[in-house]
Amino acid sequence: MIGGVNLGGTGMVVRNDARARLTAKGGAPVVLGSIAGYPHIGTQMAAWGIKYLGWNARWVTGYGNDADLGLALERGEIDLATFADASFSQLTALLYKSKYTIVYQTGIDAGQMPSAQPALAGVPLFDTLMTGKIADPLARESYEYWRDLSYVFKWFALPPQTPKPIVEAYRAAFAKIVVDSDFIAQSQNISPGFSALPVEDLIKNVREVAAVRPEALGFMTQMLREQGLKVEEAKEKE
Repeated sequence: MIGGVNLGGTGMVVRNDARARLTAKGGAPVVLGSIAGYPHIGTQMAAWGIKYLGWNARWVTGYGNDADLGLALERGEIDLATFADASFSQLTALLYKSKYTIVYQTGIDAGQMPSAQPALAGVPLFDTLMTGKIADPLARESYEYWRDLSYVFKWFALPPQTPKPIVEAYRAAFAKIVVDSDFIAQSQNISPGFSALPVEDLIKNVREVAAVRPEALGFMTQMLREQGLKVEEAKEKE
């Protein structure tokens, strides 16, 4: 492993006129928009909220991308959606209107640190809501797997058995690149929350993800099915 990058996490956006219904007992559910197929990693935040926090929401799927979700939210077709990293810069006009609120964020560092994205400043971490909410070990393992997946956006590695001097040369080059002023300036054009992951953090994250049991991999799929989505086995999308 050489290194990786994170774009700044995901935020959950809700229309203000529907916000109170999200945590209300009974009444009309908040309409949650998702891309077609398997909900992407950030949107899965809502699945945990529905199951363990009692959120009053129902899924509507079939949208093609974040731009479609933004338009649906603005038109009032849906009440709630999640948008990842660079999408915030494309949706500035939507996010800063008085009728929308970013209520939660996935954060970075496996959900333990808030994002550096300006649009997410002061937005609560979703992981703080989940503290002590999951008692079942299998469910907890699945949740931590989801949380770890949301951390790394892209990573770079060399083939197994690459000679140590070559590995060290690549790691040294990566360390220099990510502090270069031109590289940093260009990365901010991709996402204001762009940050580099040290190789130690990347290795730790990959090992934790790789160690998950098959039963835990299928937990999210089953949970989504229970919430009304017709999804295939373990086809999470970034």
